[in-house]
Amino acid sequence: MTPEDVHYGRGASVTKMRQMTLDAAYQGHPERFIKAPKAPVLPKAVWINPPPKDQSDLLDDSEFNDEKMVMIGEEVHTN
Repeated sequence: MTPEDVHYGRGASVTKMRQMTLDAAYQGHPERFIKAPKAPVLPKAVWINPPPKDQSDLLDDSEFNDEKMVMIGEEVHTN
């Protein structure tokens, strides 16, 4: 399961497809398995770069100025 699958809501369908594949493999060759395989449970959160556990690692608001950034097309403008 990729973070993209979870983010875009495809996690349930990916899990269902995996389960169908596992079921077919089990039906075809049950001797290869100790018990019927189950697809992994959909994770609650998936991160490419997880946020820091230590809150002191987060940036302090005072490091930013009061200008607001506005994105127009591919250009970034400050207000």
